[in-house]
Amino acid sequence: MITSDDIVMLGNSLTEFGGSWNERFPDAGANIVNRGIRGDDAVGMLHRIRQITCGQPKKIFVGCGINDVSHRLTNVEVAQRVKKLLRAIRQQSPKSKVYYFSLFPINESFNRWKTLSGRTNDIPLINKMMRAWCAKNGVTYIDVFSHMTESGSNVLRKELTVDGLHLTEEGYRVWTAAAKEYF
Repeated sequence: MITSDDIVMLGNSLTEFGGSWNERFPDAGANIVNRGIRGDDAVGMLHRIRQITCGQPKKIFVGCGINDVSHRLTNVEVAQRVKKLLRAIRQQSPKSKVYYFSLFPINESFNRWKTLSGRTNDIPLINKMMRAWCAKNGVTYIDVFSHMTESGSNVLRKELTVDGLHLTEEGYRVWTAAAKEYF
């Protein structure tokens, strides 16, 4: 049961596979609840958000969008779905501080995620839309993308990924370093 003293990590497999976020952020001063589900997208998260917002948690961190990209949606459609989710969170849990993690880069050289083929350069465009929307709507945008790319590119660094999408432990260290100040 989520309470107003908790912090929630809402997301997909990237969040789920992060394991114990309490161990990653030991100084958070609150219990961090992992609500990542592999394969989840903005619509799925929207359908289950009441399970989280009913507890009015202190903070809600949202990592969402890459699975929407894999559904062959346009950049605008991906952003619209994520915005709808964030609006619902704000409406249902007005006392919660809401944070949005940028989409992370991908590395197509692994040839693993065919539904993400050709989408490497779309991700920063979606991030740009989301950054602007967050700034206007009281959601804190956390840029993780720029910490994970190869120099001068939009490509996920190979040492940070096991398959071109999911993170190695080093990838999780980069994520937590980029987000630490918000916990």
